Amino acid sequence: MIRWKPLVRGAAIAAAVFVAACLATACPCQAARRTWLDWLFGPPAQTEGGAADEPADRALEVVFAFYMTGDVSPESLGPTSSTCEQLLDMLLGEPGRKFSVGMSARLASALAWSGSRALGLMRDGVSRGQFELMGSTHSDAVLAALDPWDARLAVHYGASTLSHVFGKAPTGFWNPSGVWRQEIVLPINAGGYSHTMIDSKIVDVSGLDGLPAHAPLRVSWGGREIVVFQTDADFARAVDESVRAGSPASAIAYLERAYAEDLADAAVVVYAREVQAGDEGQFLQGFAPLLTAIDKEPWLRLTTLEDRVESGPRPRAAAQMPEGEPTQVRQAAAAAGHANWQDYNANSRVLRDTRSLYGDVRRRIQAVEEDLLKAGVSQALAPAASRLLDHAKLVFAWHQRGFGRPGAESGGSGQWEAVRKAYVAALAAWQCAHPTTSVYREDVDRDGIEEVVVVNPTDMFVLSPIGGKMLYWYDLEHGDQVVGSDLGEAKRGALVDSIAGAAVPSPGLEATTYSVEMGEESSSVVFEAASGAARLRKEFTPGQRGFQVEYTLRARGRVDFSVVNSFSPDPDRIVVDGRDGLAYMHADGSPASALAPGSSFGLANVVSGSAVAATPNPRGADTVPAAEVWSDSALFDRSLSIGYKLQMWPGSSAAISVGFERVRIKASAPPVLWIEPSGDSLTAAIPSYTRRAAVRRLSAEGFPVDTLMLTAARGQETNAPDAVAPMPPGEYDLVTTSVAGRTTTIERADRYTSAGTRFEFFPRIADSHVILTSGYRRVGSVASILWALLGAIAIAGGVVMMARSARRKAPR
Repeated sequence: MIRWKPLVRGAAIAAAVFVAACLATACPCQAARRTWLDWLFGPPAQTEGGAADEPADRALEVVFAFYMTGDVSPESLGPTSSTCEQLLDMLLGEPGRKFSVGMSARLASALAWSGSRALGLMRDGVSRGQFELMGSTHSDAVLAALDPWDARLAVHYGASTLSHVFGKAPTGFWNPSGVWRQEIVLPINAGGYSHTMIDSKIVDVSGLDGLPAHAPLRVSWGGREIVVFQTDADFARAVDESVRAGSPASAIAYLERAYAEDLADAAVVVYAREVQAGDEGQFLQGFAPLLTAIDKEPWLRLTTLEDRVESGPRPRAAAQMPEGEPTQVRQAAAAAGHANWQDYNANSRVLRDTRSLYGDVRRRIQAVEEDLLKAGVSQALAPAASRLLDHAKLVFAWHQRGFGRPGAESGGSGQWEAVRKAYVAALAAWQCAHPTTSVYREDVDRDGIEEVVVVNPTDMFVLSPIGGKMLYWYDLEHGDQVVGSDLGEAKRGALVDSIAGAAVPSPGLEATTYSVEMGEESSSVVFEAASGAARLRKEFTPGQRGFQVEYTLRARGRVDFSVVNSFSPDPDRIVVDGRDGLAYMHADGSPASALAPGSSFGLANVVSGSAVAATPNPRGADTVPAAEVWSDSALFDRSLSIGYKLQMWPGSSAAISVGFERVRIKASAPPVLWIEPSGDSLTAAIPSYTRRAAVRRLSAEGFPVDTLMLTAARGQETNAPDAVAPMPPGEYDLVTTSVAGRTTTIERADRYTSAGTRFEFFPRIADSHVILTSGYRRVGSVASILWALLGAIAIAGGVVMMARSARRKAPR
């Protein structure tokens, strides 16, 4: 007989155990999918924020990535800086939040030159570890559109510039325009980057089944590998809607769906936004409520791409990712008359012509590089030649702004053409390795105009017959450039002559074509030109580490004559050091903040030690003294200009001369311009070439403790890059790091602030002007006028007598 009661009791116990086991195994995944248990017990409980209850170790990772870029001119630096400041102020508003933030290398150089507060804010975020530093191609060229050699160059100089400016190598690569080709893995990885981003729609059409949504992937090419994060345009729209509305609802709802779909706990939801220079920054104000809402959700975690690569699970490998581009890039290509970006890239006439030019310049640089490798075994000048060749490569990368982006050719083709300037730097590198003395004419930059090249073992000069001006001056001993606007957009040079006066129809000779005569044995070059009744002759004579120019001017009446000279000593450093790196120079080689009256005037790069001195009337033979000397600045250069004021009698001529010499000084860049106590704070003015300043005190245990000085709030000045830290009690030092990597300590800085007032170490460099002689200097005299009249009368009398004599001899 079967005993039913024990059997029923055992079955009930077994059923209870089974249900308990099912409940235990179902709970961790109930937020991701429904099970038959939901029918028994109802839907899972929701948290206040709308997400399902989850164990503490599971959270959806969210990344906000921003990249600042844009074309910058001296006139647009103000709006550009303001846009960048608004973004960075917002991101730095909460020190606990981390972001992936990048900046174009060209933009960083322009902001450094302007002394922008935005640069200080960016440095703060990187120094505090709040920003993952992202880089790109140097001038935002589309990587997939570049030749492999060009691509490596663009990525290398983009990364190295940011590394110098911010003191940290960028780790994430911002792919300009988002165009994907698997070949770009090679230059990205070779440039030191570990990861980049790709539009999720490109991944969706890849044909790779089973890839988790929003999951990063490992992609390889040519033996190199990077991690690729997916960016979703739908999430970008949801975030933008939340920002515009001032409500996080739209973005949070998207993240809830992504969280529910993330069964493998592999997703990283990425918002990527490119911030164009000069854009209105009002949209940024709505980010703060959204970021606060994300912080409140325990199932969401703000992170950076770099942190995910370093500490997250190893991403899944994807063998092959097809070519593709984001929707907006495809639409821009269609607007230009092409089916897609690939069609635009292959068939655009402007791109085709530019590629031909890039190819010519590339071959020239590569030929010189090969020559230097051969000469390097025996030539002691090879290091200087290599520096000049590196400069040629930087010029090449600089003039690729937006190359490959549909629509960029309308404003970019002009600066793409400026890549011709790299020809000249490559020639200087070759001349450096093959020292000689010669003067010859050649179209060195292939622009259709023959320049005059003057070279000796220490220097190379390039002069143009248009305006008779100096386009380039290279130091062949150290591998520096002294004159030349091959970076940036300014078109300035040296020996730019200007004549203004009653006898001159219009001021200036810059566009006048001078006649050129080259002296024997490469000793000199003579230029001559006329403007109205004025006649100008100038003789250029090269020397050791410099040159001299002698003018002979003929004119009538009052004449203002000037020689404008713009110098850029060591431009490769200037684009990193900023404007504060160029100071005036005393006769003893020490830096000065302003010009001072004297017999010579100097301009120095106080970070690298490259300098130039100008001396009016070097031989004491001038008939007219210099009246004034002034200095102003354009992007990446500063001038030393000399003016003369003449009262010229008819038939007279003025002799004017100026000597220029390049020198080396001991680099002495002041790390801090001034410090002062301000209430409970310590304020310091940080020059553009100082990238980090900290207050150092000893702890109670005797260990040094550094407090980073952070960029102050915007002041009344256009750019206020002052740094602030809490005023430390007692003794303290200031420790600074420059863009050259040098650390300087101002010991016992408390002694300078103990009086409670500002202590100035060095004034900020500004435009300067000094008067040497007042009034107009007379050239010629009444006696010379009388002699000229007597001569004219004698000539006229002779002509009359000859005419009469001829009339008598004529047959009647």
